[in-house]
Amino acid sequence: MDNLEKYEITSDPYQTFETWFQKALTLEENPHAMALATSTKDGVPTVRTVLFKGIKEQDGVKYFSFVTNYESRKGQDISENPHVALSFYWHKSERQVSLRGIATKMKQEDSKIYFHSRAKESQAASAISRQSSVVSDRDELVKKYNECLERFADQDVIDYPENWGGYLIEVSTIEFFVYGEFRLNDRFEFSKANDSSWQIKRLSP
Repeated sequence: MDNLEKYEITSDPYQTFETWFQKALTLEENPHAMALATSTKDGVPTVRTVLFKGIKEQDGVKYFSFVTNYESRKGQDISENPHVALSFYWHKSERQVSLRGIATKMKQEDSKIYFHSRAKESQAASAISRQSSVVSDRDELVKKYNECLERFADQDVIDYPENWGGYLIEVSTIEFFVYGEFRLNDRFEFSKANDSSWQIKRLSP
């Protein structure tokens, strides 16, 4: 195996990701953006961009995280098929990170804490949204939003909606991709073994 230090890769994929992510924070316009792919129980896929909410540790296990409406298309997919894929593309850094894993809901108390840490306006937007459902027009959406803010005008926060919260992704494979000249790209895949150790392989570009 190559000298991985030249790629800022260590034997710990989470440490490697954090190193790459910190660099992306200094170079990229939106380093938190990540593509999330889900599929139905019948294997019909959907992909969209969501925001990475950090690596969380729970019961000694590390997870990638994001938040959403549990009744959204992605939430419905995950309830049927918890296998998901994530991808970060950092153009200026000339790097990608892709991973696969299993999604489970974050503990509600943790979701609630994060929900109330957001701007009150963002709380209202999440509370009134029936994400992925049909809405007649924008005016209807804005009306519900304003009504929500008015209803909670005397409170510092909006009541937590139980159909909203975080997901934790337990990683099974994660690939670190470095763009190279003439498409001689460098790709390193970490796969979790049965004993929870990580096996590293170099992949052909």
